[in-house]
Amino acid sequence: MTASVFAMLSALVGNVVRVGQPWSQMLPSALGLIVVGYFFLRLAKASRQPQGRPQRLGA
Repeated sequence: MTASVFAMLSALVGNVVRVGQPWSQMLPSALGLIVVGYFFLRLAKASRQPQGRPQRLGA
C-alpha cells in the first residue's frame, strides 16, 4: 500500500512538475524507499523483542 502511494505520487510529480527534472521524479521514489525501509526496520525490531513470559498451565 505504501509503495503504491509513493509510486502514484512519483508519477504525478513527474508529469505535473516540469521544473527540476529528473530530480522531481526521483525525490518521491527515494522518499518512498526510505519510508518502506523504516517500516521494515521497525517490524524487524518489534519481532526481536520478547513478548513476555509464557503462562504456565495449571498454575
